[in-house]
Formats: sequence, structure tokens, C-alpha cells
Amino acid sequence: FKGVVNLIDSLGGVEVDVPKDFCEQDSNRRFGEHEICLKKGMQTLNGEQALALARHRHTLLRGDIDRTKNQQIVVEAIAKKMIKKISLI
Repeated sequence: FKGVVNLIDSLGGVEVDVPKDFCEQDSNRRFGEHEICLKKGMQTLNGEQALALARHRHTLLRGDIDRTKNQQIVVEAIAKKMIKKISLI
């Protein structure tokens, strides 16, 4: 999990369209004051937030199936950001 967080943070975050409001534990599996809560809509996510989106499944209608879609959203956002950074070099 830390590798994903570090990668996304090193890219300066990723742009994603969060499909719904939710809260999820952080990369250290902590809830409470460490919980990551996101609102629906287009936004730039840091590593912790993107990982929370990729991991979340409990409030999703189709559970793991929808989580897989969220993981694809995060991977695509990473790829787009990396391509953008490479094209600036």
C-alpha cells in the first residue's frame, strides 16, 4: 500500500472522478481521526486518498466488482499523469 501512496505523491497527485461519497481506513488500516473521506466528483487525490478509493468496497452496490472499477480509475489516472510528466521532459 505504501508503494502506491508514495508513487502518487511523487507525481503530485492524480486527477480522478470519484464515483460516490465514502470513507475508508488509511494505508495503516486506521479509522477514526485517520479515516479518509472523499466526496463524489472530479478532483486531485493525493496518495492516501487514491489508495482509499482503490481499496473501498463496503458501501458499493456490487462490492468487489465496483472496487475493481475504482482500481482501474486510479491506475488510468497514474498512467495519464506519468505520460503527461514524460511529455514535459
